[in-house]
Amino acid sequence: MKIGIASADWSSSVFDANGHPVWGGSGWARCGQYVDLLPHDVVVGTLVGHAKKPMLGVREYLPDHDEEGEWKEWNWLGQDHFDCDVLIVQRIMYEGAADNIARAVAGGQVVISDVDDWYWGLSTQNAAFLSTHPKINPKDNLHNYKSTIARSSYVMASTPYLADRLKAFTRCPIEVLPNTVDFNRFNFREQATTPTVGWAGSTSHRSGDLEVLRGVGSALVREGVPLVHAGHVEWARSFAEAVGVPDEHVRTLPLVAPERYPEILQFDIGLVPLADVPFNLSKSTIKSLEMTAAGIPFIASNVGEYARQKATTGAGRMVRKYKDWMRHIRDLEDVSGRVEEAEFNRKALDCFSIENGVARLDEFLRSTV
Repeated sequence: MKIGIASADWSSSVFDANGHPVWGGSGWARCGQYVDLLPHDVVVGTLVGHAKKPMLGVREYLPDHDEEGEWKEWNWLGQDHFDCDVLIVQRIMYEGAADNIARAVAGGQVVISDVDDWYWGLSTQNAAFLSTHPKINPKDNLHNYKSTIARSSYVMASTPYLADRLKAFTRCPIEVLPNTVDFNRFNFREQATTPTVGWAGSTSHRSGDLEVLRGVGSALVREGVPLVHAGHVEWARSFAEAVGVPDEHVRTLPLVAPERYPEILQFDIGLVPLADVPFNLSKSTIKSLEMTAAGIPFIASNVGEYARQKATTGAGRMVRKYKDWMRHIRDLEDVSGRVEEAEFNRKALDCFSIENGVARLDEFLRSTV
């Protein structure tokens, strides 16, 4: 079987060793990490239409370079593949895409829309809100995205919440495929005697989440607890500013390609603050999975999938009030307790291993043809 993947989720902030753009976080979690593991021929690129037939294909990417060999822009000059048995499309929001998908599906092609976020619940604070709003971006926006999903053959959703919300505007079958991680890519952290407390992520795509930690950050600074932000980019608001502490009290590690992500999880206690808003109710527990893979015990807001994960697996510590953050952090001061909790979480969340993820994805793909 041949699988085509057309994702619009590529990082605008990070490039690989050859200067090529890399997968965005969702693109990697939902598609990129499975490319080499699926027992099929997989081609990755952009969605293209056939010149003469009502069908879709995938054009492999060939990044253009200048005379010095530096990456210049995406030209998508690679080979067109119209022989894919299944097309997976992700975050396709451009004008006309929905009509092309509808014609292709009517002609017998299998087109699966992968959905990892409830974009219709975006906070106005999130950078993606303006970039996808129809009044701001008339050609690539949420109206088009909704139509793209509605006209697909199938939908893959990362959480039950997403699946339930998507039922409102599509009649096609919806399959819930939870996000997973490759535990083997992470080294289990050797916990320090004096713990550091960290957060991982991009500050530009938040929904009031970091403000949840205002007061917590100041208390940790007063107590001399080292703070770490993994995923810093120069042009975005600093983590320190968001949580209300001086920049010099936060060690920052730059955002890196997903393949290198385990390298920057350099803290002993992980925080997952989430505002209780619709966008976050749809989010998967990918952050806690990554921290668990790295041997880092985590504390999360009692919201959405994190609350459900706690109820079903027992993994992690949940927060409902400000004082809970500090109580849990103090409970984890003892290094042996942190190690024991990290080992418990790792066993409890083993069902979210990439081996299980690729098996579920493969089974679903085979069922669609």
